[in-house]
Amino acid sequence: MVQTIKTTHKQKVKMYKKLKKRELIEMLIAANDVIESMSPTVVYNPQPSIAPHPYKGWEITCSCTEPTPEQWRELLYR
Repeated sequence: MVQTIKTTHKQKVKMYKKLKKRELIEMLIAANDVIESMSPTVVYNPQPSIAPHPYKGWEITCSCTEPTPEQWRELLYR
């Protein structure tokens, strides 16, 4: 069994402050590469007359999986 504990904003700030600027740049680029590689899935509400606002009938979801540690390493150390 795997337990995931979310870190708070304050904990993340403390953690990232310990990194060098170059490491943060590499992480940001890798994260953007992962985001760009995700293919968005648009789901349309088949009954738009129910939605009070025209945009509330749309829902955008992402059908992707979390990269493995090996994929993260590959992205970070290209």
